[in-house]
Amino acid sequence: MRYRARYAALLCLALSGAEPALSGQLHLATDLNQTGALSETRGIPIVLFFSTADCEYCEAVRTEFLNHITTDTDKTERALLREIRLDSVDQLVGFDRQQTTHAGFADRRGIELVPTIQFTDGRGTELEDQIVGLGTLGFYGAYLDRGIDRALDKLRNQIKD
Repeated sequence: MRYRARYAALLCLALSGAEPALSGQLHLATDLNQTGALSETRGIPIVLFFSTADCEYCEAVRTEFLNHITTDTDKTERALLREIRLDSVDQLVGFDRQQTTHAGFADRRGIELVPTIQFTDGRGTELEDQIVGLGTLGFYGAYLDRGIDRALDKLRNQIKD
């Protein structure tokens, strides 16, 4: 019975076209419009992680901070994580439902340095100051948590208004 429920949940997830992250792995974005709808339904912000394939600092942020969020239930209930690769021509549906590439999307958002993290609502509007670069490794987790908390607070205040 337990396996049947798990299978049904996986089937629903697959059919919904959602972008699940593998346990302990940050998932590349494919459809930000769909992610935005999920953000609005759940009332939580989206954390966009802009990176490149050969960026050592990006890999440090991914492995030391973001991958841990994907396995922490408390944190996955506070934000949706999606990765955008500046050096990728992989197809991506933007918040505006327009087809683009990862590189094109990053360019339209003015991303020039990596790693960069943006905190957005379901329409792609920034809710909090972005984090650019790695800075001090010891404080990065605190900056990330603070950004998520502030973005979540702003979303909740928008819902009240």
